[in-house]
Amino acid sequence: MTAGTGLLGLLDRVTALDGELVVHSGPGAGTSVHAELPLRVQRCGCTSST
Repeated sequence: MTAGTGLLGLLDRVTALDGELVVHSGPGAGTSVHAELPLRVQRCGCTSST
């Protein structure tokens, strides 16, 4: 992956994170970009100080 590749670079990054990317565009309607990424929770074994 290289920097400056626009939507293809964004798609590469989203795919690498097991996500989905949807782009909608139409004449005079603008463009919307929706990325959906899985939430990964890691337990660090830390203790809370509160």
